[in-house]
Amino acid sequence: MFVTLRGCQCGGSGGSRLRRHKKPFIGMSDVGQLTFCEIQSTISQIASQGDYAGAAFADDRSSGVRAISRRQMTAEERADAAKRLALLSDGVETDPLLRRAGGQIAESLELGGTQTERGHFDFGTFYVIGCPDAVSADAVKEFARSRYPRLAELGKRIQCNLYAALWKKTRGDVVVVSYDGRERIERVVNGDVR
Repeated sequence: MFVTLRGCQCGGSGGSRLRRHKKPFIGMSDVGQLTFCEIQSTISQIASQGDYAGAAFADDRSSGVRAISRRQMTAEERADAAKRLALLSDGVETDPLLRRAGGQIAESLELGGTQTERGHFDFGTFYVIGCPDAVSADAVKEFARSRYPRLAELGKRIQCNLYAALWKKTRGDVVVVSYDGRERIERVVNGDVR
Protein backbone atom coordinates (compact mmCIF):
# COMPACT_ATOMS: atom_id res chain seq x y z
CA MET A 1 0.00 0.00 0.00
CA PHE A 2 1.28 3.45 -0.88
CA VAL A 3 -0.08 6.51 0.89
CA THR A 4 0.66 10.18 0.45
CA LEU A 5 -0.96 12.81 2.61
CA ARG A 6 -1.74 16.36 1.56
CA GLY A 7 1.40 18.31 0.84
CA CYS A 8 3.67 15.23 0.65
CA GLN A 9 6.08 14.81 -2.21
CA CYS A 10 5.12 12.20 -4.81
CA GLY A 11 7.77 10.28 -6.67
CA GLY A 12 7.28 8.89 -10.15
CA SER A 13 8.63 9.04 -13.66
CA GLY A 14 8.31 12.83 -13.69
CA GLY A 15 10.23 13.24 -10.43
CA SER A 16 8.88 14.65 -7.22
CA ARG A 17 5.97 17.05 -7.25
CA LEU A 18 3.77 18.57 -4.58
CA ARG A 19 0.29 17.06 -4.36
CA ARG A 20 -2.38 19.72 -4.82
CA HIS A 21 -5.44 17.93 -3.44
CA LYS A 22 -6.62 17.45 0.13
CA LYS A 23 -7.45 13.74 -0.04
CA PRO A 24 -4.91 10.99 0.59
CA PHE A 25 -3.97 8.69 -2.27
CA ILE A 26 -4.43 5.02 -1.44
CA GLY A 27 -3.03 2.40 -3.77
CA MET A 28 -3.83 -1.29 -3.30
CA SER A 29 -2.49 -4.09 -5.42
CA ASP A 30 -4.81 -6.96 -6.32
CA VAL A 31 -7.88 -5.29 -4.81
CA GLY A 32 -10.00 -8.23 -6.02
CA GLN A 33 -8.45 -10.40 -3.32
CA LEU A 34 -9.68 -8.12 -0.52
CA THR A 35 -13.10 -8.24 1.07
CA PHE A 36 -15.16 -5.08 1.34
CA CYS A 37 -14.56 -5.01 5.12
CA GLU A 38 -10.78 -5.06 4.61
CA ILE A 39 -10.97 -2.22 2.09
CA GLN A 40 -13.32 -0.20 4.31
CA SER A 41 -11.07 -0.77 7.34
CA THR A 42 -7.96 0.32 5.45
CA ILE A 43 -9.58 3.48 4.14
CA SER A 44 -11.04 4.28 7.56
CA GLN A 45 -7.65 3.88 9.27
CA ILE A 46 -5.88 6.07 6.75
CA ALA A 47 -8.58 8.72 6.97
CA SER A 48 -8.06 8.81 10.75
CA GLN A 49 -4.30 9.37 10.53
CA GLY A 50 -4.69 13.13 9.97
CA ASP A 51 -6.85 13.39 13.09
CA TYR A 52 -4.31 11.42 15.12
CA ALA A 53 -1.46 13.60 13.91
CA GLY A 54 -3.48 16.75 14.66
CA ALA A 55 -4.22 15.47 18.16
CA ALA A 56 -0.56 14.69 18.74
CA PHE A 57 0.59 18.14 17.64
CA ALA A 58 -2.12 19.90 19.68
CA ASP A 59 -1.39 17.84 22.78
CA ASP A 60 2.36 18.38 22.48
CA ARG A 61 1.72 21.98 23.45
CA SER A 62 0.19 20.79 26.74
CA SER A 63 2.67 18.08 27.75
CA GLY A 64 0.70 15.39 25.93
CA VAL A 65 -2.55 15.85 27.84
CA ARG A 66 -5.74 17.52 26.72
CA ALA A 67 -8.51 17.82 29.32
CA ILE A 68 -12.13 17.88 28.15
CA SER A 69 -15.17 18.70 30.30
CA ARG A 70 -18.75 17.78 29.44
CA ARG A 71 -21.52 20.08 30.57
CA GLN A 72 -24.09 18.64 32.97
CA MET A 73 -27.51 18.48 31.31
CA THR A 74 -30.53 20.04 33.02
CA ALA A 75 -33.54 17.84 33.84
CA GLU A 76 -35.41 19.35 30.89
CA GLU A 77 -32.49 18.70 28.52
CA ARG A 78 -32.22 15.11 29.78
CA ALA A 79 -35.94 14.51 29.19
CA ASP A 80 -35.69 15.97 25.66
CA ALA A 81 -32.59 13.88 24.89
CA ALA A 82 -34.33 10.71 26.16
CA LYS A 83 -37.29 11.39 23.83
CA ARG A 84 -34.96 11.92 20.87
CA LEU A 85 -33.09 8.74 21.70
CA ALA A 86 -36.36 6.77 21.78
CA LEU A 87 -37.27 8.15 18.34
CA LEU A 88 -33.86 7.19 16.93
CA SER A 89 -34.17 3.59 18.18
CA ASP A 90 -36.50 2.59 15.33
CA GLY A 91 -34.52 1.30 12.35
CA VAL A 92 -31.17 1.97 14.00
CA GLU A 93 -29.74 -1.42 12.97
CA THR A 94 -29.85 -0.55 9.27
CA ASP A 95 -28.93 3.14 9.33
CA PRO A 96 -25.38 4.11 10.37
CA LEU A 97 -26.31 7.80 10.68
CA LEU A 98 -29.09 6.96 13.15
CA ARG A 99 -26.67 4.75 15.10
CA ARG A 100 -24.11 7.54 15.30
CA ALA A 101 -26.66 10.19 16.31
CA GLY A 102 -28.22 7.84 18.86
CA GLY A 103 -24.81 6.97 20.26
CA GLN A 104 -23.93 10.64 20.72
CA ILE A 105 -27.21 11.34 22.52
CA ALA A 106 -26.85 8.24 24.73
CA GLU A 107 -23.27 9.26 25.55
CA SER A 108 -24.41 12.78 26.49
CA LEU A 109 -27.05 11.32 28.81
CA GLU A 110 -24.60 8.90 30.44
CA LEU A 111 -21.50 11.08 30.65
CA GLY A 112 -22.90 14.58 31.22
CA GLY A 113 -20.94 16.44 33.89
CA THR A 114 -17.84 14.25 33.56
CA GLN A 115 -14.31 15.06 32.50
CA THR A 116 -11.85 13.18 30.36
CA GLU A 117 -8.39 13.69 28.98
CA ARG A 118 -6.50 12.52 25.94
CA GLY A 119 -3.00 11.23 26.59
CA HIS A 120 -0.03 9.97 24.57
CA PHE A 121 1.97 6.94 25.61
CA ASP A 122 5.35 5.94 24.17
CA PHE A 123 5.53 2.22 23.43
CA GLY A 124 8.96 2.30 21.80
CA THR A 125 8.35 1.96 18.06
CA PHE A 126 4.89 3.55 18.19
CA TYR A 127 2.72 5.88 20.26
CA VAL A 128 -0.71 5.12 21.65
CA ILE A 129 -3.12 8.04 21.79
CA GLY A 130 -5.97 7.28 24.14
CA CYS A 131 -9.01 9.05 25.52
CA PRO A 132 -11.26 7.27 28.02
CA ASP A 133 -14.90 8.37 27.96
CA ALA A 134 -14.52 9.74 31.51
CA VAL A 135 -11.71 10.10 34.05
CA SER A 136 -12.22 10.68 37.79
CA ALA A 137 -9.83 10.71 40.74
CA ASP A 138 -9.81 6.92 41.09
CA ALA A 139 -11.35 5.48 37.90
CA VAL A 140 -11.80 5.65 34.16
CA LYS A 141 -15.12 4.98 32.45
CA GLU A 142 -15.99 3.52 29.06
CA PHE A 143 -19.49 3.68 27.59
CA ALA A 144 -21.00 2.04 24.51
CA ARG A 145 -24.36 1.60 22.86
CA SER A 146 -24.61 -1.57 20.82
CA ARG A 147 -26.90 -3.98 19.03
CA TYR A 148 -24.99 -6.75 20.85
CA PRO A 149 -24.31 -5.39 24.36
CA ARG A 150 -22.78 -8.60 25.74
CA LEU A 151 -20.26 -8.75 22.91
CA ALA A 152 -19.48 -5.02 23.08
CA GLU A 153 -18.98 -5.31 26.84
CA LEU A 154 -16.07 -7.72 26.35
CA GLY A 155 -14.22 -5.30 24.08
CA LYS A 156 -14.98 -2.32 26.32
CA ARG A 157 -13.73 -4.25 29.34
CA ILE A 158 -10.34 -4.80 27.67
CA GLN A 159 -10.18 -1.16 26.55
CA CYS A 160 -11.17 0.09 30.01
CA ASN A 161 -8.59 -2.14 31.71
CA LEU A 162 -5.88 -0.71 29.46
CA TYR A 163 -7.02 2.87 30.13
CA ALA A 164 -7.08 2.23 33.89
CA ALA A 165 -3.49 0.98 33.75
CA LEU A 166 -2.25 3.82 31.51
CA TRP A 167 -3.96 6.49 33.63
CA LYS A 168 -2.78 4.74 36.83
CA LYS A 169 -6.30 4.34 38.22
CA THR A 170 -7.34 1.55 40.55
CA ARG A 171 -10.41 0.62 38.54
CA GLY A 172 -12.40 1.08 35.36
CA ASP A 173 -16.17 1.23 34.98
CA VAL A 174 -17.77 -0.21 31.85
CA VAL A 175 -21.35 0.61 30.84
CA VAL A 176 -22.94 -0.85 27.70
CA VAL A 177 -26.59 -0.36 26.72
CA SER A 178 -28.61 -1.90 23.91
CA TYR A 179 -30.05 0.22 21.11
CA ASP A 180 -33.57 -0.17 22.48
CA GLY A 181 -32.43 0.60 26.04
CA ARG A 182 -33.84 -2.66 27.46
CA GLU A 183 -30.45 -4.14 28.30
CA ARG A 184 -27.79 -2.40 30.39
CA ILE A 185 -24.54 -4.06 31.44
CA GLU A 186 -22.28 -2.52 34.09
CA ARG A 187 -18.90 -4.00 34.99
CA VAL A 188 -15.99 -2.91 37.14
CA VAL A 189 -12.49 -3.87 36.01
CA ASN A 190 -9.15 -3.54 37.79
CA GLY A 191 -6.33 -1.50 36.31
CA ASP A 192 -3.97 -4.48 36.37
CA VAL A 193 -2.50 -4.78 32.87
CA ARG A 194 0.82 -6.60 33.10
